[in-house]
Amino acid sequence: MNEIFFRVFVYINARFWEILHESPDFFFEYSRKRYHIFDNEQIKE
Repeated sequence: MNEIFFRVFVYINARFWEILHESPDFFFEYSRKRYHIFDNEQIKE
């Protein structure tokens, strides 16, 4: 059972880094939007 989870984890990790290297701009844009939304929510409170 643990071996299956480990293989899935390694696969997802590899895919994540693959996507990150293919489109770093997308990743940074996504991070900026998340922080931007977070800032707006803080201002509303």
